[in-house]
Amino acid sequence: MREVRKSAIFREFKVVGGFAPERIKVVEYNIYCEPLGSKFVTLYKYIVSDGRDKYILPLRTNNLKQGDYIKVIYLNGNYQVVRLES
Repeated sequence: MREVRKSAIFREFKVVGGFAPERIKVVEYNIYCEPLGSKFVTLYKYIVSDGRDKYILPLRTNNLKQGDYIKVIYLNGNYQVVRLES
């Protein structure tokens, strides 16, 4: 299991499956702090799975919880994580 960015997970899933999956499941998450200049930024490490592989996806948001389904989309030049309704 390795850590990837939103853009990498989008490309990775696209390459592995031929398309970005409709639903990626949040398996679990951990909170950690990372230095950013003279400040510390809180990041959330989400472990996500497409059913085949698991990836660690670090994000700055905590609005996801275990069992949620997400999709990574490319919008206006940025990769964004969208939480899907169950």
